[in-house]
Amino acid sequence: MNDHLQHWGGLMHYDINNLAPVFKVLTGLHHLAQQIAKQHTPPKPINTYIYGASVMGRLTAMVFENYDCFKIRGFLDRNAYYMRFVSYELSVFFSSSYPVFHPENEPPSDIDIILCVTAPDHYPEIKEIIGKRLPSVPVYFFYDSPHNPPLVPLDNRPRTPLLVATAERCGTHWFEWILRFLLLPYGCMEVDAAIRIGIKRIINNFIFYDLTNGQYTVDHFQLTDELISFILDSRVTSIFLYRDPRDIQVSYSFYKRSTFHPNPSFVAKKAREILKWLKLPRVLKIRYEDLRLDPRKAILRLANFLNLFLDDETITNIIQATSFEYFS
Repeated sequence: MNDHLQHWGGLMHYDINNLAPVFKVLTGLHHLAQQIAKQHTPPKPINTYIYGASVMGRLTAMVFENYDCFKIRGFLDRNAYYMRFVSYELSVFFSSSYPVFHPENEPPSDIDIILCVTAPDHYPEIKEIIGKRLPSVPVYFFYDSPHNPPLVPLDNRPRTPLLVATAERCGTHWFEWILRFLLLPYGCMEVDAAIRIGIKRIINNFIFYDLTNGQYTVDHFQLTDELISFILDSRVTSIFLYRDPRDIQVSYSFYKRSTFHPNPSFVAKKAREILKWLKLPRVLKIRYEDLRLDPRKAILRLANFLNLFLDDETITNIIQATSFEYFS
């Protein structure tokens, strides 16, 4: 199998303020596609599978889709296999989706070639897996050397755990995507606060006890006495996204596809919950209405609060990639 393994130049450092590495990745992927095309001249398109259902994997699929000789069939990824779909930070740029297969349990039978776009430190394990299950399949590795340095965030200073609480019906998922574009290049990791039992989703309102530096979580958290104490003791950085409670009720009626009937008690309850957050110090409060009206200003407030550097071009790219029109 080693005769089929090849290494090509790629990206191991993503700097959101410098597009040169992105062009380097695209150039490397096109170069790899052209080199493989010269070696494989079958009468039909090459059934291509990508090892690594990640942002890099989606980018690889996007590039190889431009060549008629390749037919992207799916991803090989043990972790993403259990989700059965690929949903990563840059997936908003891709319109097509592909199935995910477990490389050991159920590798497809129609594989012509495998493109490996994972980090080089995974190469030995991947070679072993493919060597046992698919010994005759050519594998092409994207990165130029197993000794490339690991991915380095833009800023490796310790960052206090971040808890983002949101009121209902105020664009939580939209805001979550904005935070991903802001925080992931700085090495921050998102933590899911939900516990799922069957189809039921339960929020862990005490997840802030488990957050460590560089982690953040987003959900409809209740402002408990424990959380208030945690915030006041400066052990967690907090953001609160809220909306006019009257509009929350209207949005609920649309969400449930029911006829709208004014409910003063519902509005009053939501208003009291929101007011508790608004009175709390050390919390960045962002109105959903302001985020809709002027996303640039809101993102700048976020960046300043979190001590992140963003130039105008980066902010524009984030606004376009996370436009409310796309999510709605």
